[in-house]
Amino acid sequence: MSNGLIVLLDEPTNHLDTESLEWLESWLLNFPGTIIVISHDRYFMDKLMTQIAELAHQRLTIYQG
Repeated sequence: MSNGLIVLLDEPTNHLDTESLEWLESWLLNFPGTIIVISHDRYFMDKLMTQIAELAHQRLTIYQG
């Protein structure tokens, strides 16, 4: 988060057609800042994120990859 650019997305893949999803993935892959995503879409998260923070049962767990 060193450059100050942050995007916050809540369930960004919901109701997107394939073309829109591909555009979003491309844009996010080229975004130079920090991306914070709330999502249940594991494929999307696995494809784009370098760290995943899971909040469950009042515990925060950080995963790499």
